Amino acid sequence: MAMIWRPMKGVHVKDLGENLFLFQFFYELDMRRVLDGGPWCFDQHLLVLKECSEKEQPSKIVLEKALLWMHIYDLPFDSWAETVINMIGSKVGEVMEVDKEDYGTYVRVRLAMEITRPLRRGMKIKDESGGCIWVYFKYERLQICMGHSERECEILMNFPELANEDR
Repeated sequence: MAMIWRPMKGVHVKDLGENLFLFQFFYELDMRRVLDGGPWCFDQHLLVLKECSEKEQPSKIVLEKALLWMHIYDLPFDSWAETVINMIGSKVGEVMEVDKEDYGTYVRVRLAMEITRPLRRGMKIKDESGGCIWVYFKYERLQICMGHSERECEILMNFPELANEDR
């Protein structure tokens, strides 16, 4: 990971056992860049990072959330307000930031998401006429972590009706 992150002042990695590692950065900006730049993957597995204090006990560290950028596609243009994006994002995870950049076909929101819950592919929202429309989600840089596409997923092959569910 140090080769990918390229910290200016280095990083020390210590194995704490049971898939728990301590990354000690020697420069605050290096740590910020890594924490803000995720998600990160190692050997096609999501690397869940958390800033810890010196007072924390390794056995008490709980890694339950990962920061992900989610794209919301097919959202009506009149729904691109930050309040609407926050409302949609909060149904999926804890909203950390709404990107104000104009990407044309989607809006982008940063979420702290529980890693034990399945990723949602989209959701229904109400439009101005009272009807429902489907908006769909994509997650930045996550396809390299998953190791397979939905099409190849054994669960969806055995239970194709799950592919259409609102996750």
